[in-house]
Amino acid sequence: MTADLKPYPSYKPSGVEWLGDVPTHWEVRRLKQAVTLMMGQSPPGDECSEKPIGLPFLQGCAEFGERNPSPVQFCRAPQKVSPIGTILLSVRAPVGRLNIADQEYGIGRGLCALLPHKRILQTAFARYHLEVLEHGLRLASTGSTYDAVSVGDVGNQPLLVPPLAEQAAISRYLDHTDGRIRRYLRSRERLIKLLREYRQAIVHEAVTRGLDPDVPLKSSGVEWLGEVSAHWEVRRLKQAVTLIMGQSPPGDECSDKPIGLPFLQGCAEFGERNPSPVQFCRAPQKVSPMGSILLSVRAPVGRLNIVDQKYGIGRGLCALLPHKRVLQTAFARYHLEVLEHGLRLASTGSTYDAVSVGDVGNQPLLVPPLAEQAAIVAYLDKQTAAIDAAMARTQREIELLSEYRTRLIADVVTGQVDVREVAELSHLGQCDGGEGS
Repeated sequence: MTADLKPYPSYKPSGVEWLGDVPTHWEVRRLKQAVTLMMGQSPPGDECSEKPIGLPFLQGCAEFGERNPSPVQFCRAPQKVSPIGTILLSVRAPVGRLNIADQEYGIGRGLCALLPHKRILQTAFARYHLEVLEHGLRLASTGSTYDAVSVGDVGNQPLLVPPLAEQAAISRYLDHTDGRIRRYLRSRERLIKLLREYRQAIVHEAVTRGLDPDVPLKSSGVEWLGEVSAHWEVRRLKQAVTLIMGQSPPGDECSDKPIGLPFLQGCAEFGERNPSPVQFCRAPQKVSPMGSILLSVRAPVGRLNIVDQKYGIGRGLCALLPHKRVLQTAFARYHLEVLEHGLRLASTGSTYDAVSVGDVGNQPLLVPPLAEQAAIVAYLDKQTAAIDAAMARTQREIELLSEYRTRLIADVVTGQVDVREVAELSHLGQCDGGEGS
């Protein structure tokens, strides 16, 4: 796609270290010289609701889509309004996310609206340029008590300004290539979703009915579990495991210095199987024994890891230690995947996504004989390994292509490659064999 792209004939220093040299005929300005900046402001809480009264309202980037937002609340009298066609920029964690305002929006303090001056800057080019500026915005946010940037930080970002016709050519080229990349990324994401659903179906079938397709069944008594193997016991989880709900110690007890036990506040450091802790605690209130299962009880509820050493655990986690005469740890691990649905149901209605130790302990538990548990585990280990490997390969494709997309946009927007000629080819199809290639 980019093999035939060449650099511009001549370059000059941009004056910005991380931007490097830029084409000689491009201007280097500050963003505030080419856009009108509007920092969001949050109205009183009683001005906003889910009722469609007033303007759709965005507090931050939570409702951002691939291109345009999907608002879930409205505001009768927003303090700041972003006009249609403006670029919406997230100025609080995560800093740098972008969307285009497809209608007027009230905007809160997590957002900034940018309206390009048409005689200087094309909106489509500005949108791509802001992706490149994410690096500078993140540098500006460093050292804040939380990840955020001010209107001054945004306005002082460097801006490269090619002639308007050249901006249009760059936008045409990137619209074409970015569209193809995004379509492929969506297809890979759909594949991962299908593989994940297939994995869930295999685990659910084996955990609730075993490996014999002709086994007699009985009602589990739980609607979402359905029928289960007739000779299995149906218990509550608390009857077969020791539950340890995490508790957060005083802040001065924890640090990144390796003193005391590794500490996990929630599931942020969960790995594919075991955690990778980044902090330690001298005197944790609650400790998960080695071999126990860690369950995330706060958003996102239901994530799992296996304890490969002792950990101090905070209130975002619960440790489950199976009773060996009743429940094999590996079988319990798969069973907890099935229980994620029940845990999510239990978390509904909370002020935030969370479950209590009672919610966890009262989950239904199917208990096959230990020998049958072992056979189910052996089967699922084999089946899920192939699916997990396929998902990992697909995820790696997504990561590599996303990195390529980021690099391509940066190279084009900063003038490292010249796309003017290729952008003029009819529908850009002649440069790479058309859409079907």
